[in-house]
Amino acid sequence: MSQRPDHRLSIIVTGRVQGVGYRFFSKENARVFGITGWVRNCANGNVELEAQGKKALLDQFCKVLKKGPLFGQVSELLSREIEIIRNENAFKIHY
Repeated sequence: MSQRPDHRLSIIVTGRVQGVGYRFFSKENARVFGITGWVRNCANGNVELEAQGKKALLDQFCKVLKKGPLFGQVSELLSREIEIIRNENAFKIHY
C-alpha cells in the first residue's frame, strides 16, 4: 500500500461462504482495494477476516464482501474496529 492504513477491522461473515471460493474472492478484492490482512474458514462454517487500509477503501471492500462470490450467499457481515498492525504488507489466506 502506498498510503498508511488508518483502520483495521475484524470481520465475521456468515451464510454459504465455505466451499464457494470466498477466501480467494476476498484475497483478490483485497488486492484491488489495496487492503492487507488475512482470511480463514472457521470450524462453524463462517469465514473470519482481518482487513486493514484506508477507511474509504475498507468500506468499499466490505460492500463487495457482503455480495460475496457468484456461488456464495452472505447472510450477515459483522465487523468491529481493532488495532492497526504496523508494517503489514500483504493479504493472506490462512489454512
